[in-house]
Amino acid sequence: MKIEQLLAQFLHQNKTLSLPGIGTFTTDGVNIQFDNKSTPQVSEPLIQYIQAQTGKMTSLALSDIESFILLNRQFLNIGKPLFLYGIGTLVKSREGSLEFTPGDPQTEKLEDNPLEYRKQVLTEREPISAGSSNNSRKLVLASLVVGTLVIVVWGGWKLSQTKNDNVDSVAVATVETGQSLPLQDVAAGTDTSRQSDSLTKLSVSPDPATAGPVQWRYIILETSNKNRAIRRLNQLQEMNQKVSLITKDSVRFKVFITLPTLPGDTSKVIDSLSRFYAYRVVIDKE
Repeated sequence: MKIEQLLAQFLHQNKTLSLPGIGTFTTDGVNIQFDNKSTPQVSEPLIQYIQAQTGKMTSLALSDIESFILLNRQFLNIGKPLFLYGIGTLVKSREGSLEFTPGDPQTEKLEDNPLEYRKQVLTEREPISAGSSNNSRKLVLASLVVGTLVIVVWGGWKLSQTKNDNVDSVAVATVETGQSLPLQDVAAGTDTSRQSDSLTKLSVSPDPATAGPVQWRYIILETSNKNRAIRRLNQLQEMNQKVSLITKDSVRFKVFITLPTLPGDTSKVIDSLSRFYAYRVVIDKE
């Protein structure tokens, strides 16, 4: 069962549901009300309920709840309506507060035709939905730009690796066959030391055209809170992000992603990653 369905069940069983950073829902069994005020942290009863329903460990249950809150807060901030199964719909007003349209508290009725219910709510919010559609397109476009940039950088690095392999193969073949090296010319009296110098220059002379991208470590989160670092790592890994966690002194924890990047493109990659992860990304210089 999905997390939003479990949240709806928790509300109808406990009569209250507080989502930090979003607000608090209350119900008397018939009507559902919403208050923008919420608890600073996820309540222990909610964590235990999700744990019991999913069979996950406490830390994973908490991570699921926080991931749900984080993603949906981002949707609300870009003007996209948030449909909560069995509860209602939230939209962010121009003043910055959240407006709530209650749904049918009978979750069984919602299961019969949830798409029709959602269509009805979105129709009532049509002026806001039109603007949110443009914002969502911008978000999708930004994601595509980041993805395209990563693919281009990776392709450039792969191409440079292929060129390096080809150059190495030609150099080895030349040394083995000796066809392109200056051989001793008895008539001209060529000095063998010149042959050695030519061979040395051929072996060590770098080719600027083969210089390729370098593996850079981009810091997505740096914190002294170990639990926060682990939660952020789990959230991104659940989103299929290839991120890792490192600490050298058990005091500072860094969540990072490694990408091959040309030295001149690091600023562009940092800007794109900062917008994508909603965090000021920096390069790890340690």
